[in-house]
Amino acid sequence: MLAVRPHVANDLRLAIPVLIELAGSSNPNIRRFAVEVTRPRSVWGAHIDDLKARPQIAMGLLNCVQNDPSRYVQLAVGNWLNDASKSQPRWVQEVCANWAISDAKETQAIVRRGLRTIRSLESDQPPSRRRRVYANKPELDAGR
Repeated sequence: MLAVRPHVANDLRLAIPVLIELAGSSNPNIRRFAVEVTRPRSVWGAHIDDLKARPQIAMGLLNCVQNDPSRYVQLAVGNWLNDASKSQPRWVQEVCANWAISDAKETQAIVRRGLRTIRSLESDQPPSRRRRVYANKPELDAGR
């Protein structure tokens, strides 16, 4: 992944469609790779500034794995969203609110993981100042 990431970051317009195809693989390691290689704030490589500023560029890729059955892929997608939340919290809240409509336990796990920084920051606020993203999904607010 480290060898490919700079090339992906250099031309997201060409890379994302290829990664969307990989996200359709039957192999969860390949699906995870497709997500991890585009993380906006990779812990293993340089940040991808374009994805920090405009994470919606990768929305097609994320939609492919929003209810992935593999726990490893779920963690990767949740981490991706959490990375994006550090620079584009409103966008992540919108994505998670849309995905939270799903009853799929896989999607719910991704949403919980993706919102952990936002929830951490919100928990530092007095209750009257906290914004609830999931008024219609109280079970997602249970971790507060």
